[in-house]
Amino acid sequence: NLADYFACANPVVRWMLTHKMIMNVKFDEASCYPEAQGSPYSGRLARKVFSLIIEYEKEQGNVGKADEWLRWQKADSSRFETKLLLSAIGGFTHWSALSQIERQEFVVDFMSPLVLSREYLARVCSVESSE
Repeated sequence: NLADYFACANPVVRWMLTHKMIMNVKFDEASCYPEAQGSPYSGRLARKVFSLIIEYEKEQGNVGKADEWLRWQKADSSRFETKLLLSAIGGFTHWSALSQIERQEFVVDFMSPLVLSREYLARVCSVESSE
């Protein structure tokens, strides 16, 4: 049965499945949950699962694959996920009341497991809501 397969499957299979579920819950345009997007819980979970995938690939000697994942993780203004973030900020009524630190935490959690450059993160956090 399928439950037995995933219980016995290679750990990276389980982590990849979890990673895909997290990405869908946070970023799938048709079915994302806004409550999960900026959640500290989903942010931590996304970072943890991603780090397990990287760790596993390195332990298996798949340094090239780990490097591919790390390249994929880097987000910029061209990424769909970043555009979704900017749209969410534009409609977030309490954005202007947040401190710079609260804004950074929200953005990091929203984008996780993706990572914005320090410069782009600062620029995003200085954007004002359209509400």
